Amino acid sequence: MDILYYFKEIINNSGFFDETFYICSNQDIKNINIDPVIHYLIYGWKEGRNPSLKFNTKSYLDSYSDVKESGINPLLHYILYGRDEGRNAFGIKIDHSFLEIICNDFPLLKDRALYYGKDRIIIDNVFGCVSGVSLPIIKEGGVACATKTWMRIRAVAYALTKGLNLKPILSLNKVNKTIKGVSLSDTSSCSLILDQLFDHQNTFLDKNPFLDIMNPPATINNLDFIISSDVFEHVTPPIEIAFKNSFNILKNGGILILTVPYIKEDKETIEHFPNLFNWRLNNKEDDRGQKYFYIENITKDGNKEIFKNIIFHEGEGQVIEMRLFTLKSILKIAEDVGFVVRIIDENIPLFGIDNNVVDSAPPLILKKPE
Repeated sequence: MDILYYFKEIINNSGFFDETFYICSNQDIKNINIDPVIHYLIYGWKEGRNPSLKFNTKSYLDSYSDVKESGINPLLHYILYGRDEGRNAFGIKIDHSFLEIICNDFPLLKDRALYYGKDRIIIDNVFGCVSGVSLPIIKEGGVACATKTWMRIRAVAYALTKGLNLKPILSLNKVNKTIKGVSLSDTSSCSLILDQLFDHQNTFLDKNPFLDIMNPPATINNLDFIISSDVFEHVTPPIEIAFKNSFNILKNGGILILTVPYIKEDKETIEHFPNLFNWRLNNKEDDRGQKYFYIENITKDGNKEIFKNIIFHEGEGQVIEMRLFTLKSILKIAEDVGFVVRIIDENIPLFGIDNNVVDSAPPLILKKPE
């Protein structure tokens, strides 16, 4: 075997070379027809380029004169000798310029995954930082260790930047208070960034600032965006009103970023309580002393209904699931109201967004025509 390719295999197996990082950090080589590891072995280390976040070429050579004088590739030295000798790899931090490169070359880089050695890391596209990530990456999991954003929140932020034609890393965008938007009961820290960048309010149904999407006040209008992340499944019927009101309070060209749990089967949305009108949530104990919840409803026609086996999200008695959406029904309701719909179902490994997972229900961009 050629010695160069033998060295390449050593480096590839070490966990100390990250092809995505190397290409992002070295824009001048991205269009050169050469293997990135080979480039580092022959040229990169001599030019002070770094192979990954785990190893700093210049710091290693500057700190260990014997390695520098030997002329050996510093990463090879560390893998073969330095690590066992207790030498420092001088791991590096990603800076602002690296994140700007990712934004500028996002179409070329979004399908790549980042690693710290053999550990998966991501670029948190909400806060603009590098983070470890909990595995598996699922809709309500895949939590960024540094910022606590989970996959759904990163997917929503990506859909928003896409819908507003912004940089894909939300926090890297310039402050623009002419962009006006609201979030509906956002429990994530994403609203902190939105508040900094835009004329944005995170609104609630049970406290100020108040917004009931079924009956929005006249003061909320002409919005550039609405973020409704896992809210519409809890809105009382008829759900069409929530879509219509969202359409009406957006400006022409404005967007609704919508996530709800939905199934992709060719069926209609399942309304758990289709005739809900004058209702309340009660609880009582059964014969075994176990508390259970039930809904008591009086329909418009005056009929009494009792519903048991209530499905709650975020714990009993907290948020009632009113329906299970199907994608077919969402598209029809949205289009009947007047929205143009885009499904943002692309996978972005760089951001830790994986829409192939079992529980994935990718965000939708519902745009009000210009």
